[in-house]
Amino acid sequence: ESIVRLLLDGSTDMEIRSQEGLMLLHCSIQNGYNIVISLLINRGADKTARTVSGQLILHFA
Repeated sequence: ESIVRLLLDGSTDMEIRSQEGLMLLHCSIQNGYNIVISLLINRGADKTARTVSGQLILHFA
């Protein structure tokens, strides 16, 4: 959690995507990182972002 806070306080791009279109929020949800999910949402992560295949974050919950 401390490392994530440090990265988010810096210039880390929360909207960066993998080749599949996954963002930090998608990956955090997929892996059950609840604290990271809260941090990302509180800092304005896009909750409506879709992957390349059109999946929303709800598909990863």
